[in-house]
Amino acid sequence: MAAGLNGHQTTFLDLGFFREQSAQPIPAVAEGAVFVGHSLGFLWGLQNVLPRIKAIVAINGFTKFCSSDDHSEGVPVRVLSRMIRGLETNPDRVVSDFLKKCGGSAEPERSIESDRLFEGLCWLRDWDGRAAFRDFDGDFLALASKNDPIVPPKLTQDSFQGKEICWHEEAGHLLPLSHPDWCAQKTSEFLDQL
Repeated sequence: MAAGLNGHQTTFLDLGFFREQSAQPIPAVAEGAVFVGHSLGFLWGLQNVLPRIKAIVAINGFTKFCSSDDHSEGVPVRVLSRMIRGLETNPDRVVSDFLKKCGGSAEPERSIESDRLFEGLCWLRDWDGRAAFRDFDGDFLALASKNDPIVPPKLTQDSFQGKEICWHEEAGHLLPLSHPDWCAQKTSEFLDQL
């Protein structure tokens, strides 16, 4: 996807869920940058880089993942609790099952960092970025999928009420991998208008 961004400078943030031979710390996000986050990566951005950025792009994103009394469109907490418990006994299976549900390869390409993945699942379960998103006054683009099995359209709509959402009619949860050209085109058009 990054290759299709019409020469816009990019910096990648790796949240550390998979082992790399030369793992690097998460770099600081520059003042005035545009933050592009996929799924949990978008929620991480709401928690960690606002308000110093000028725009945000959500790809298969959401502002709060799990349901609560005031968030009925979220995913039941029990789903995350089951995945968290599964990490203790068979992290490879948890990731494999998740990837299959997403429509991707059933086998992770890299070794899993179980402790960090546990932390990430806790973020999904616990974080609420709704207030941060409401208070953000920069530009915003949402790219979403009508057939997303992880972030259903109702969750997307509930997350981004009053905002325009650019829908892909056929894609699933892995838009940047399954439709990188589409994501790059929509994001480039957005960036070019800033």
